[in-house]
Amino acid sequence: MLDGIFYTENKKQKKILLVNANLTANPYPAPPIGVCLVASSLPEKYEVKIYDATFDYGKSFEKTLEEENPWLVGVGIRNVDDMSMEGGLCFIDSIADLFAEPLKKFKKQREEFFIVLGGAGYSIFPREIFEIFEADFGIIGEGEASFAKLINCISTNENPRKIPGLVYKAGDEIRINLPEYGEFRRNFSRIYRWVDYSPYTGRGAYPIQTKRGCPFCCTYCTYPLIEGGVYRLRSPDEVVDEIEDVAKTIGNGIMFEIVDSTFGTPSQHSEEICRQIIKRKLNIKLRTMGLNPAFVTDRLLGLMKDAGFEQIDCTPDTASQYMLLAMGKNFKLEELQKAAVLIKNHNLPAMWFFIFGGPGETVKTIEETFTFFREFISPDDMIHMQEGLRIYPQTALYKIAVKENVVKDGESLLYPRFYVSPSIGKERLKDILNEIQEKLPNALKASESTPSIEMLKFAIEERKKMGLKEPMFRTLLRLRKQGWR
Repeated sequence: MLDGIFYTENKKQKKILLVNANLTANPYPAPPIGVCLVASSLPEKYEVKIYDATFDYGKSFEKTLEEENPWLVGVGIRNVDDMSMEGGLCFIDSIADLFAEPLKKFKKQREEFFIVLGGAGYSIFPREIFEIFEADFGIIGEGEASFAKLINCISTNENPRKIPGLVYKAGDEIRINLPEYGEFRRNFSRIYRWVDYSPYTGRGAYPIQTKRGCPFCCTYCTYPLIEGGVYRLRSPDEVVDEIEDVAKTIGNGIMFEIVDSTFGTPSQHSEEICRQIIKRKLNIKLRTMGLNPAFVTDRLLGLMKDAGFEQIDCTPDTASQYMLLAMGKNFKLEELQKAAVLIKNHNLPAMWFFIFGGPGETVKTIEETFTFFREFISPDDMIHMQEGLRIYPQTALYKIAVKENVVKDGESLLYPRFYVSPSIGKERLKDILNEIQEKLPNALKASESTPSIEMLKFAIEERKKMGLKEPMFRTLLRLRKQGWR
């Protein structure tokens, strides 16, 4: 038995309410793959339901809590902010008001009730968010196995303190166990079983993970912290089995999105997934985030196109050789240029993502990236420009920021802090990106990349009326050129 926690024997089926506390649907709604994976991992002896806050902004949570009267609530926190320096959104206060406060109130009225936290956002700030919720437990890293073990320990009055990734209180001290990153074999998330998937079909995509972990060392990135520093691969057969299952259940009109940290590496793994899709003649639509320029080949892009990829997101962050080194990227400028040429040759619509203001950034390095925009990116493709780098704990950027007195060592970064190279400064950076945006209609600052509700509605109607099959971003770019915002 744990200090300060009261357990009782309850022979009835215990109710577990899992919460997707994601409060944003921009740039498009992200289906709650993590929460659904956790739900799918629990034994059938528990009655499990999911509350999805994405589309009602958590307004009905308190009512749902009272109606369901669960024994335990698990809150999945995906994002704490939108990582945008100019006009950015921070979700922490809203998460506290909409979820933490009702849960604390509910807990005071119950003899036996537990609050458990998890998710990617939580894993980065486990102590701060634990205190906001006055939680009983948290789990950092992967939640499927550890959450199931925790539920079993609570149910059987066993001590859970050796569970990997567990966050718990010992007296006044919050303790955190190291997570374990084992073989990545998993149940299908079957999101459609747990939440109403229909609101996601218009703008969202069905998320598919083909692997977890990231072996690369980008200065600002938290993927290795959340998923581990080595790739753990699902078998291509298992990945395509899941895609086929979803396509048969929801319908072939659905868009699938590969949501790995990177795609294209290991090359053999990515290529075999494409081959399996082609072999099974699935006739599906796919897109992917994180296409790594170092591994883009003519063969890979050909297989991707044949498999049904209609859009790719390429995330080089910079096109300056100096800044590629400064940002810890695993590829050279020549490899990036070669990848861009291949993408154009295969006529694959692409969204390009760049971050400006990193350590060592100057007017010269920005101009080098701007030259890449003009010479290598199609005017029909979107360029997403982020100002400044969100500083996260336990990253190389954090150490640089401490050394340069941007933040103090040990300072909480739960509320967003940003790094901009002192060689350029925030105001000069803002002016330069405004100039780029004026010269290139397809280059948009992060703060201006999300369309208005009116523009989005018009775009959806226009696509239906004209039968457009192009990616939504191309429709929106064309409307922007016509004066829409």
